[in-house]
Amino acid sequence: LYGVMLLLLEEKIPGFVREKLLVALYRLHSDGEIANFEEVCKLCRNTGYISSSFVGVDHSTGTTGRHPKSHPESYFARFPVNLEMVRLIVGRLQTDDVYLMANSFPNPDHRSTCLAIQASFLFVILYFAPE
Repeated sequence: LYGVMLLLLEEKIPGFVREKLLVALYRLHSDGEIANFEEVCKLCRNTGYISSSFVGVDHSTGTTGRHPKSHPESYFARFPVNLEMVRLIVGRLQTDDVYLMANSFPNPDHRSTCLAIQASFLFVILYFAPE
């Protein structure tokens, strides 16, 4: 969930907008008593990623948006998580039917449909496992 929230934040609200919102929040609370404000700033700082929904398509090159090198790995590394926990979650998602969907899809040909939700979670959580 943490990784999906970070990806959605990055996709839907560009970095420069997030930074301006933080400045507005800081000015609103002029007494400076905002809990965990430095951590929130660290999380919302601009990464250089620009979504294609904000930039559009460059027809000369066919590219969309701007994707910096090592993104989103460097973004996720701002707040590291316990690597042992990540390893255990990856192992569980690889080997088990976490959502017990196998009974709903008894045909072996439908196994990929059965495990599609788990696969999407595995895709995101693998960004937290550097090796």
